[in-house]
Amino acid sequence: MKKIILVCIIIFPSMLYANTCSVAKNEIKVADVSLGDSINDLARKHKAIEVDNKIINRMSDKDFLVFINQKYKNEWLYGEPIESFNFITYDKKSYKIKSFGVTFGFDNFTPDKFKQTLIMLYGLPKKGWIYSKISDPKYGEAVEYNYKCNEYKIRISQSALGSSMQILGN
Repeated sequence: MKKIILVCIIIFPSMLYANTCSVAKNEIKVADVSLGDSINDLARKHKAIEVDNKIINRMSDKDFLVFINQKYKNEWLYGEPIESFNFITYDKKSYKIKSFGVTFGFDNFTPDKFKQTLIMLYGLPKKGWIYSKISDPKYGEAVEYNYKCNEYKIRISQSALGSSMQILGN
């Protein structure tokens, strides 16, 4: 019985900590975009964000996408090392941001330097990343760093297609 209690005392706290985020999701902001923030507030702040459910979203869609007006993109992303936002999704009932993807102009960085730069710029978690290398016959080698916790997942990827990051809420 004492052994079982001792094992529980040692293992249970580490199991709880393993899934806990070292950085809260609302602390990670990329060009004013953060998980859980209101897409309507973001659209009011930046002309490049257009929330129009009638034009680009279908009522059957689980998540809605934001249209990014390229005419105002440079004004919005001025001073950021971001080439573009690939997507921003939000919940169609609450208008809260659920996920987003970003492309960066860091193609001349090594994958590790790219990851470290994003950690420094956007306050991403420093530890807990899982490294993987994938070889695709069509696009060549891709390097990925993945971070997963109970609030979100982050995928940092670098390949011949470019350097990108995706942040997905759970």
